[in-house]
Amino acid sequence: MFGVIQGDTEMKLEDFGYNDIFEKFRIENDLEGFEAGRIVSEHKERYIVKTSKEELEA
Repeated sequence: MFGVIQGDTEMKLEDFGYNDIFEKFRIENDLEGFEAGRIVSEHKERYIVKTSKEELEA
């Protein structure tokens, strides 16, 4: 469903625990204008968030 390419390997949000329960919650709460992501790393007060399109710092 949602994927990001890392190197030669496509990583999907499902690989990080995103599933139908989260998607249902997103739709039921009118959050379709927001992109789903997952915090995959934390370094002191710096977070790395992966979305279906990119990796972000937060």
